[in-house]
Amino acid sequence: MKATKTAVHGQVRWCVRLGRKFTGGHPQRRYFDRRADANLFIEGTLASQQRLGDLAEVLPAAQLADAVHATQRLKPFGATLTEAADFYVRAHPGGRKSPTLESFTRGFLAGRKLSCKPHTLATYNSELKHVLAEFGGTALNAIRQADIEEWAADLDLAPRSVANVLNTFTTVLN
Repeated sequence: MKATKTAVHGQVRWCVRLGRKFTGGHPQRRYFDRRADANLFIEGTLASQQRLGDLAEVLPAAQLADAVHATQRLKPFGATLTEAADFYVRAHPGGRKSPTLESFTRGFLAGRKLSCKPHTLATYNSELKHVLAEFGGTALNAIRQADIEEWAADLDLAPRSVANVLNTFTTVLN
């Protein structure tokens, strides 16, 4: 893991790529204004992994961070993560599955066929192909703002086109 110099929206930034080993899923990128900040992030990430030993190999950093955050939120109530998980499972006996973005988008487009002009539908389809290529199979509740921001920064499109894609994405989600 190392910091690499990159240009993001015309500004020089330092990028640190977190592979699947750290995220447990899709590789992620973190951007920093200064190289020193990027190197501090790398040192902290590696030190955290070393401190946690085998556990760091089993749980990705995102899940470890989530567990720490959840534990802090439960502390005033004297509850544990296990108790919170048990409560959730009891409250949602049939499970709670979020649709994928692809299936949600199909429903959105079907609903818009009646009220939109053909040109508007064609524009939606054109712009949504970029979104679906990245997030199509992802459950709606698993798509995070940070993921969208990183993905949008890496799109190989003109700035106005990126804005159009994000506006259409927002329209679908709203």
